[in-house]
Amino acid sequence: MRKILSLIALFSFTGLLAQNPAEVNHTNPVSGEIMIYPTEEEAARNDLKTNNRYNTHLDSWTQDDNLFSTRFTMPFAWLNRQVMLRVGSTSGEYVVRVNGKVIEENSVGALAGNFDITRACHEGQNLLEIETNPYSEFAVLEDWKSSNAPFVADVRLMSVPKLHVRDILTTTWRADDESDTATAQIGIIVKSEALNPRTSHLYYELYSPLGERVHMGDQQMTLQLKGEDTLRIVSHIPYPMMWSPTNPKLYTLRIKTQHEGRFEEYLEIPVGFCLIQGQGKEMMINGERIPLKAQEVEPSITNREIDDLKLGKYNTIILKPGVVRQGLLDYCDQVGMFVVAQAPIDSHKSGLSRRKGGNPTNNPEFRDEYLKRTERMYHLTKRHPSVIAFSIAHASANGINLYESFLNLKHFADPRPMIYPDAAGEWNNDPLHIDEVSANKSASEASLEEVSRE
Repeated sequence: MRKILSLIALFSFTGLLAQNPAEVNHTNPVSGEIMIYPTEEEAARNDLKTNNRYNTHLDSWTQDDNLFSTRFTMPFAWLNRQVMLRVGSTSGEYVVRVNGKVIEENSVGALAGNFDITRACHEGQNLLEIETNPYSEFAVLEDWKSSNAPFVADVRLMSVPKLHVRDILTTTWRADDESDTATAQIGIIVKSEALNPRTSHLYYELYSPLGERVHMGDQQMTLQLKGEDTLRIVSHIPYPMMWSPTNPKLYTLRIKTQHEGRFEEYLEIPVGFCLIQGQGKEMMINGERIPLKAQEVEPSITNREIDDLKLGKYNTIILKPGVVRQGLLDYCDQVGMFVVAQAPIDSHKSGLSRRKGGNPTNNPEFRDEYLKRTERMYHLTKRHPSVIAFSIAHASANGINLYESFLNLKHFADPRPMIYPDAAGEWNNDPLHIDEVSANKSASEASLEEVSRE
């Protein structure tokens, strides 16, 4: 296996170009879900649902109309670490308070949010409150909702070291058209929350889908005040080892962080490498043209329903806007189902007018909100090899806010298409041809409705 996959570790202390943020007011970066563990054995089990010494799922809430509250215990062992709160989803805009102190307001309830609550916590019992706002000015962007009943879901506390792994990136490209291998890069983004320079040692191992260790290495990293850097691992992968719908191979990346001789976090993260290239309106996957046969689905679609679509010869699901079920993208990675990710923007009830008082898509006052929603959607889904395209909005006319959202996502230099099927022929929509069947039609119907997403 070592001959099949040869890796070269390249260490860079400059941030990835793809991490440059837009100049908008969203200071808490989000990433795909990362669970840390206190031991190597627990990390190997990779159990996302069970509490461990560094993770606590908050399931017992007291609800008073739009106010959700719960108490949690902060152990002594967390005092020299950061305390992070991850809110999976809520019914809409909300504010987070800890022990009566406002941490932050978040306008995007449909997407996971990360909050550093370290300074508001103390050892022992603490009070966490999440209060949703049923009268948010941004409700006009959420026309997919049939109910505004308040809820909070998938909330957990995580204790991370002062210098910790914040995110994982994977990118894949082909350097030579004649080559039978692709070049893949894993970027381990490391963040320091310390107020002084912090030095830690990172160890990493990469395992094949068969469980064989194909590479290992380590690197000492020193970050300054609130600094962030990226450790890059570059590999050459033969096409048979690439992720695809018919062969959804996933590697396993294991990381551990050591500070002053003590290991402070263990991670185990599945990664897949898929080479996506556009050829006109067609999509090339690992050098092969693969027609996309798709169905638009609710973001709450179950694993069983995904299996049924695969049996019906579908290879792509297009998510409608809304709260994406926890674990959905992980399952699509495992079974080889393509996904078109969707930003939580739908303003169809406002009509098509671009004049003042018309669709908010052309209202500059909503610019930051559009950038925030589209960028967060991108960062939350980018690590999944099953995600082959990103849709910036659904049935929301067109205008300045979607133009800028499209350009902002292009700054991340991702080869996957950024699409907006309702662009009506305007430029903020990468060419992509999908054979799509309406969700109201049976998967067994032979005739397909051809949709050119230009």
